[in-house]
Amino acid sequence: MRGTRVGRDRLAFVRACGALLLLVGCAREVHQYPPAWPQAFQARDCASLLGTYENEGEGSGLRKESLVGILDFEGLRARERPAKWVGLSMPAGGLLEVRDPVGRLRFVAERGEFGCDQGTLRVWYSDGGAGDVGAAWGWVTVDLTKDADGWLVVRIDERSLALLGYVIPAHISGTRWYRFRPIAP
Repeated sequence: MRGTRVGRDRLAFVRACGALLLLVGCAREVHQYPPAWPQAFQARDCASLLGTYENEGEGSGLRKESLVGILDFEGLRARERPAKWVGLSMPAGGLLEVRDPVGRLRFVAERGEFGCDQGTLRVWYSDGGAGDVGAAWGWVTVDLTKDADGWLVVRIDERSLALLGYVIPAHISGTRWYRFRPIAP
């Protein structure tokens, strides 16, 4: 009799694990670089990416995004009327400044917030926490380079892990592209 019960317990455990695996969520949204856009290339150095750009650009998908919105990871600058322009500068070594008519955001290389890799300016962000519906951890990498027309090209790579209801695991990732027209300062 005991052998039969152990067999049922194992079968119940296997079924429960199988059901949990079916509940595991995974979503991936990957946009390829739009073929209608001029070819993107690596800039000669990150300093050549600095300048003033329109804040509203073109995107590879349906989602609209502003340059300040992309780089404002913590949503500190959310406002009803977005700026018309955004300036990128490095006022000091190891400091990247993103400014618009309302204010500025700063990224510090020594804190691992940005870096330059072969002409691509890379900005990183990660965060995590828990709330009413579960826990989540996310990582974002934003790569900035230029295209053949001199527009700023932005590639966003996002990854997040979550425990929905603190039980159901989910993995969400995606890649999106945007481009922003340069303007005179």
